[in-house]
Amino acid sequence: MMRVFLFFLTTTFLFLNVSFLKAGASDSGGNLQVVGEARNKLIPLALSGYSGEVAAVLKFDLEVMGCKIVPDSEASFILKGAVEGAVKGALSDKAGNFGFNRRYAGGSMRDQAHALSNDTIQALTGKSGIAQTRILFKMKTGPRA
Repeated sequence: MMRVFLFFLTTTFLFLNVSFLKAGASDSGGNLQVVGEARNKLIPLALSGYSGEVAAVLKFDLEVMGCKIVPDSEASFILKGAVEGAVKGALSDKAGNFGFNRRYAGGSMRDQAHALSNDTIQALTGKSGIAQTRILFKMKTGPRA
């Protein structure tokens, strides 16, 4: 009985090791699959050309959505822009590869900054940003609550 248990335990251990090795390997297209902890790291991003409320909104939104605002020298990505009647933004990586160049008009400066935050997160992660979402809740009142 002990031999059967040891055989089962050894087989399970070997199977799990092979499974974990496959999970970390790259696919046939040459793209590295990000697994485990690496997916949860903050994205180092530098902001340049923004001031006042727009800078504060961008900083808050991007930090909440997984970016770390750092100086240009430490950044992997740079979001450069200006506030000239409308919020403008251009995203690029440190090597100068172009992400996007957009101008936001309409609504308040705050709304435009939220839209830029969402587009930045979409470009960096492929997922929609949450800066312009709303929170809905239901509250019961009265004797049956």
